Amino acid sequence: MNSLREKAIELLKDYQLKYLKLNYGAKYEIHLKNINNKSNFNAFITEYVNSKDDLTDIERRNLLFELNKEISSSILLNTEYESFAIWKILKSTHDKFTELNPDLTVNGDLYLGTILSNEISAGTTFEKDLDALFILFDGEFINIALQLSKIIAQSIPLSEKEPHIIFPIDIAELYNNICRSNSIKERIIGGLYFSIYKKPTDFPAYSLDNDLQEYISSMLIESIEYFVFSHEMGHYFNGHLTGIKEDLDFAAMLKKDWEEEFEADLFGLNKIVELYKSTNKVFSLLGADIFFNFLILREKYDTRIKDDISHPPATERLQTHRIFLSNFLNEIELENLAMHQAIIDSLFKYYEIIVNNFVNFKKTNGL
Repeated sequence: MNSLREKAIELLKDYQLKYLKLNYGAKYEIHLKNINNKSNFNAFITEYVNSKDDLTDIERRNLLFELNKEISSSILLNTEYESFAIWKILKSTHDKFTELNPDLTVNGDLYLGTILSNEISAGTTFEKDLDALFILFDGEFINIALQLSKIIAQSIPLSEKEPHIIFPIDIAELYNNICRSNSIKERIIGGLYFSIYKKPTDFPAYSLDNDLQEYISSMLIESIEYFVFSHEMGHYFNGHLTGIKEDLDFAAMLKKDWEEEFEADLFGLNKIVELYKSTNKVFSLLGADIFFNFLILREKYDTRIKDDISHPPATERLQTHRIFLSNFLNEIELENLAMHQAIIDSLFKYYEIIVNNFVNFKKTNGL
């Protein structure tokens, strides 16, 4: 007889297939084959363990055993329709949340997983037969967090010395830095265009230039993912999910009560501050600023976002977030943060310019 967790995994697979069909239509089986081209989820784990060159054979076997044990007992669900890399990112965020919040315990009726809805969001459903809640994070959001963090890390003039940004920065210099070479500008345009439209360009795949950019990018990635994860957990711990529907529809089932969205944002904000206190790095505070700025940009181009009333406008969420934040930091911390926020805001104004120019170029040339 299947365990409760095994039944939950089967339900997750049903949701994953539903959205793969919805997004890829008649060709979904080809996409499934591409996603699953390394056999299955267990193969990804084995590949990950074997990639650890610094481990002995015994250490590899022990790591493989521990990973499989962890996977089989975790509230994070896994299927063959997702990569081990995506699952591992969600797990590391969950582990960080657990580490920083030992007093917040999740009941056995909650499962976490990933799905490809193309909504850059998370959806929640209640499965009556299992008496269990599911919070399913869009795998595309994780990819976009990676992309945005790389773009920002490459856009900012950096210094090897702490705090890695030399202030004051002439805001106009940021634009020159973005356009300092065609290859960098094309990488930024291609990354932003794909993040907004989900359509590839002929520009090269995104890559960073040095270890410092990788370091800054990793902190920004953690902050974005941690904020969004904490926002969704905020719905759970604030009791917003008790009346949730029994069918997952990302476009229609999300709550229309903006008060609850702001409460979840506030919960996420508290967790971002805790993350900052654990790292003492201002970059750990920037996740929500980056995420909301990206949503503001996307709202201008994606009609689905423009017409969505399930969440407050991103501009309003960003403004409210910054008002909230002023209550959690001292004067010196706020002054330092404000300088970094000004850079993020300016970067996204310039990103809008170069994306708009590229979109107009495509239209003019019938591309």
